[in-house]
Amino acid sequence: MQKTTGARALSVLLAAALAATLCPLPAFATDAAPSGLEPLAANQAAGDASATPAASAASAGGFATAEEAIRAAQSLETDGATTVLVGFDPLFPEDGYTVSISPDAAASSLDGADSPDEPASAYSLGIAAESTTLGALLDAGWESAAPTIDVTSLGTLPATNEQFDALFRSYIDHMLDRPGLFNVRTYLNAALSADRTQIVALLPSYITTDADTLAQMQADFDLNVQRALACVDDSMTDESKVYALHDWLCNHATYNRGAVAPDADPNDPEAEDSDAAKASYPSFTAYGCMVDGLGVCQSYMFALAYLLDQAGVENAPLLVTSENHAWNAVNLDGSWYHVDATWDDNDDSGATGNPDYSYFLKSGTWFASPAAGYHPHSGWTDSATTYGWDSSFTDSNRNLDGYQWKRYAPQGNRLCDFVKSSTAGDLALVVKYDALKAGEDTDFFAQGWGGKGDYLYSFQSPMLTDGLSDYPNLVDPTNATFNNAYTMQDAGSFPFEFTVSGTYRLRITLQDNLYGDRPVKTASSNLVLTLNSAEAPSVANRCAAIAAQCNASLGANATDFDRALWLHDYLIDNAEYDLRFVNAEGVLARGLGNCESYHAAYCNLLKAVGIETGRIASVADNHVWTAVRLDGKWYQVDVTWDDENIKGMPVDLRHIHFGLTDELMALAHPGHTQPVAGYESASLDDNYFIRTGAIDPFADEFEAEINDYLAKGAASFSIEEKIQNHAGWLSAYDGATKSILGNLIAYELGQRSWTATLGGTQKNVALKVTYTNKSNVATGKSGGTFAFTATYADATHTHRWGAWSTTTNATCTAAGQQKRTCSTCGASETRTLAALGHGFGAWVRVKEPTTQAQGQDARTCSRCGAKETRPVAKLPAPTTPAAKPGWSLNSGVWQYRHSDGSLAEGGWERIGGAWYLFDRSGNMLTGWQQVGGTWYYLKASGAMAEGWQQVGGTWYYLKPGSGAMAEGWASAGGAWYYLKPGSGAMAEGWQQVGGAWYYLKAGGAMAEGWASVGGAWYYLRPGSGAMAEGWQQVGGTWYYLRPGSGAMVTGWLNLSGTWYWMDSSGAMATGSRWIDGAWNRFSGSGAWLGA
Repeated sequence: MQKTTGARALSVLLAAALAATLCPLPAFATDAAPSGLEPLAANQAAGDASATPAASAASAGGFATAEEAIRAAQSLETDGATTVLVGFDPLFPEDGYTVSISPDAAASSLDGADSPDEPASAYSLGIAAESTTLGALLDAGWESAAPTIDVTSLGTLPATNEQFDALFRSYIDHMLDRPGLFNVRTYLNAALSADRTQIVALLPSYITTDADTLAQMQADFDLNVQRALACVDDSMTDESKVYALHDWLCNHATYNRGAVAPDADPNDPEAEDSDAAKASYPSFTAYGCMVDGLGVCQSYMFALAYLLDQAGVENAPLLVTSENHAWNAVNLDGSWYHVDATWDDNDDSGATGNPDYSYFLKSGTWFASPAAGYHPHSGWTDSATTYGWDSSFTDSNRNLDGYQWKRYAPQGNRLCDFVKSSTAGDLALVVKYDALKAGEDTDFFAQGWGGKGDYLYSFQSPMLTDGLSDYPNLVDPTNATFNNAYTMQDAGSFPFEFTVSGTYRLRITLQDNLYGDRPVKTASSNLVLTLNSAEAPSVANRCAAIAAQCNASLGANATDFDRALWLHDYLIDNAEYDLRFVNAEGVLARGLGNCESYHAAYCNLLKAVGIETGRIASVADNHVWTAVRLDGKWYQVDVTWDDENIKGMPVDLRHIHFGLTDELMALAHPGHTQPVAGYESASLDDNYFIRTGAIDPFADEFEAEINDYLAKGAASFSIEEKIQNHAGWLSAYDGATKSILGNLIAYELGQRSWTATLGGTQKNVALKVTYTNKSNVATGKSGGTFAFTATYADATHTHRWGAWSTTTNATCTAAGQQKRTCSTCGASETRTLAALGHGFGAWVRVKEPTTQAQGQDARTCSRCGAKETRPVAKLPAPTTPAAKPGWSLNSGVWQYRHSDGSLAEGGWERIGGAWYLFDRSGNMLTGWQQVGGTWYYLKASGAMAEGWQQVGGTWYYLKPGSGAMAEGWASAGGAWYYLKPGSGAMAEGWQQVGGAWYYLKAGGAMAEGWASVGGAWYYLRPGSGAMAEGWQQVGGTWYYLRPGSGAMVTGWLNLSGTWYWMDSSGAMATGSRWIDGAWNRFSGSGAWLGA
């Protein structure tokens, strides 16, 4: 503990008489005699300067003992208008006792008793004697900031050395029992009776005595206490509560070194009340750390003690005068541990980061004799030099002395496997988490540090980087349910279940200064995590297993239609619609997903059985579904909308969207206004209702009426729909669902063969059928009409076919169709145009193989953009030697043992000429890893990558030798490249760096000299590559590069009223030039002189 100013040496003579009245204590008290009190030097008695010493020599400018101070006080010759005070700060006994006199017009009310047994009367100001306990008197006086507290009700308090010691000790002990009473300071004056034989009143020292000021300070204090206590809750153990409040205090407070050094001559009493001295007083109470964010050890101790009291954790604040220091003891399960928040808060330089935890929850044994490099604490068990310690306190065992507190997460009451810190200016974000496990939540605990301390945390949806879904996010980032639980949270605790093996990227963000002025500050932490567990198969492995189940169930003779339908039904039987999940992982592993998840899952399953797929999206409908190629033709399938659970409907709603044309799917999704190129769907051959015959019962209902009309030779007629007559039909489906059903019925009726006998002659009848839905779901109106047009022809006549016309163009993957019509009977026939086939380019590696999974190559069709993939064989697994040392594969994870059998763990290892990185469990890491704030890329083999590396389609440069990901400018192979700060991704095209523009060619190399970009010429300065602007001389020729854009100018140029001619090469003209049909003259500087 450090003192503010200490008691000052007493160096002035005692005045014989003071005429002024008693002055109230100033707003800010001091460690020495308060203003209005005249100090008496330790080596000077009452009377004139030649008087003999009244006491022996005192220490540090004060009387060494209360006894010496009492003798000096009793030798004073004063009149009846003064009161003698003895002052002392028990925290700084080396400063000694002070003796002062207070001019007091009301001093006569202090009855000078003739004997010690006769108590003096009540003190004239402050709290009157109303209680027989010191504690009650102090509480009443402190609450009202009374300048004096009458203690005569306690009985006779003789002015003796023992009584003073007991009084001052009781005063401090009572302060320690009330650590949140921030307005009271430790310096105390005791007023003596007129005969100097008894203690009759106490004069506390306050930060302020102004009621309005104190009320505002209390409000500010209570607000910050509330904010601090927000970081603990009833789910936490006492250990976690101590940790969280210790961290909050270390984060929000800084050691006030300015309060340590005196700001004036110690012998100058007036300097005690300087503004600088007064400003430092709160740093010695809980107010300093809690509100001002500045305090010495005493303030840290009081603040933590009060917070622990409010959180219900038993603790004891300790003031150890022999150490000039203060800290806290905490009771956990019957054992007492020590916490020194002051020494743990080692960032008073303003840097961000965790506290040190070197002196957090240590045993008494460790505190007294710590490990090498740590400062010992001593003397706290000595009651003579320590306030707050109780001999009944049981010393703790040493089970926490070596605890890894930096990995501790109080929200989870436990240690975590990993800690990652990231900073943004003075703001830091610390994330603690465990290795991913299958079948259970992984907890991510976020802790802010620095800034204003007003934090809210957000956990963004993890991304699965397997490339098997259109959206790598597992959760829709706009979903309200997810955001309500994971966005702008004050607790910083985020449980999330990872259900499939793979590599994930996720981001946790911290927003600060929410209570203050804008702008809000933000810091974020990006994590790359891998789950590799047989209990959580990857999306690819799940698809392979389901595909195998499909093939085994259907047998060798199954068609693509059979497989597509089986997989469609598998999904709607095993998944439910959920707006949160957008990745294939959702439907396949959680059984939950929205349309993106259904579509991604269906696509991957179809690809696993060899069926081509495509994506159909309607922005207007905010929906996506799947194009499926069956028997050479494309069909539309909406698995999401087929996942219905309506019972008792006469129509199979779970297949109403299987195998539709573009036209019919548009009935369900009006925003689908035109086919998607390459996936045009015009056939109903493999529609579920048509191919399986499920439409027949609904079409059969019309046969009798149709035949009646045909028997009459009707050329056109209409029949009302019949679906509403079926038991169980719900009018809620009178919209798009009924429209699709009606059109399928119409299609089926038009495909059937019809005959009629007219005038004794048998006729073949071609029917054209259309359906019109007349229902209005909003009004409850129901109805629909089938319209028929009949064309009759003799059964034996010869068709007169017209020319073939193309109705559907052939694409790369889908056959086209042509049609011709008989001019006699109107019958038509069609023929198929063969699909064009893809025009694929070269194979490109898109996924590197690993020892656990195949890689993948892809190529793209230049005609339609379709992609084709092929697998790349797994990498051979590292050979596991028979002996213990070397590589070994354990539960799917590679580990390495040294020759002595010890496991490589917790850092880098150079093995066989390559660098490898291992986590604390000894598992070899792959992919992106951040170590000490630097990113590295570990290949699938685990070896650290160096040089150029393409990851996920993006190029990165890993510095040769160190492997550190380069950012900013980097030279490689004789060329300069720019790696974007933060991501390290190689830049291409125009890039502005430090106010200058640069052009990075395809491949990333920085351009120098002349470069043509987008039809314009630019000049990039050789050596620097910076884009030139204005006049530029190149090879002895002047050119003008337009300011701002840098584009080279050609033709006439006017600069400040002077004309120049820049020819087609951009070169500035001089001399005579033939321009626009005339000779023009130019000076040597290029200025136009006239024609």
